[in-house]
Amino acid sequence: MRPPVVAGQFYAGFESSLQEQIEWCYTHEYGPGNVPEVKVGPRIIIGLVSPHAGYPYSGPVAAHGFRALAEDGMPQTVVLVGPAHRQTQGVFVDTNKRWSTPLGQVEVDLELTKEITSKAKFIIEDSVAHFDEHSLEVQLPFLQHLFGSGFRITPIIMGVNEMSQEISVKLGNAIVKAIKKLNRDVLVLASSDFIHYGIVYGYVPVTGSVSEILRWIKRVDQETISKIEKLNVSGFFEVLKKYNSTTCGFGPIAVVMTAVKALGAKTRTLKYATSSETTGGGGTSQIVGYASIVFEK
Repeated sequence: MRPPVVAGQFYAGFESSLQEQIEWCYTHEYGPGNVPEVKVGPRIIIGLVSPHAGYPYSGPVAAHGFRALAEDGMPQTVVLVGPAHRQTQGVFVDTNKRWSTPLGQVEVDLELTKEITSKAKFIIEDSVAHFDEHSLEVQLPFLQHLFGSGFRITPIIMGVNEMSQEISVKLGNAIVKAIKKLNRDVLVLASSDFIHYGIVYGYVPVTGSVSEILRWIKRVDQETISKIEKLNVSGFFEVLKKYNSTTCGFGPIAVVMTAVKALGAKTRTLKYATSSETTGGGGTSQIVGYASIVFEK
């Protein structure tokens, strides 16, 4: 079993405080406004882009996507695809049988994991690679808050050197083939933040006042998101190159874009905001963009 490694850091470390923190995300000024009730729903959401910073920063934006999921109903399996912040090489699936957080345990869909791996031979089975990675773990409490332990997960992380358009498209297509073969009701979730601006990230392509920098960040992120909304994978990579983008999970986003396009999805951006807005911070040393984007069939 994979234990929680960022509980008490990225999100609250105890069950009661974590429940309260998630509810705070929903009711935050930049959240959707209310804690949702889970419905049976039509199950039309097949993809999601969701941020993965600490809940005080990105949680209110993430809450928009999870409220949409609550209204849409519980999928059988959530394929979690995120960046590996500590490995540059490799695409890794986790073969632990369960993942845990302060809200309980979730089973890994080992059958779907094996099927995806069989169709993308470059994937490496390595639980150790997942051990200290936060990008997938931070999605779980939101999902558990809605669905308990009723769903399963397939965890996949990508090193930055493996996030090429070619590999991302191959992985997205492998996921689609596996879903169809097993006839799974699946949500494919890309865990990613957008522009990371500031000296903390070594990325200061423009300077100016806080408001001027925020306008630049939002303009670049909106240009990036517009390609996501059109499911234009090649255009998405062109924008990333144009700005030398610090969007950390660009490969996972391209994976989801590829998969949902093959499944006939349409896109809706639910919320965009920066960490400067969600926290009320006024500095420019570190500002990150966040978005919740759903893909519906």
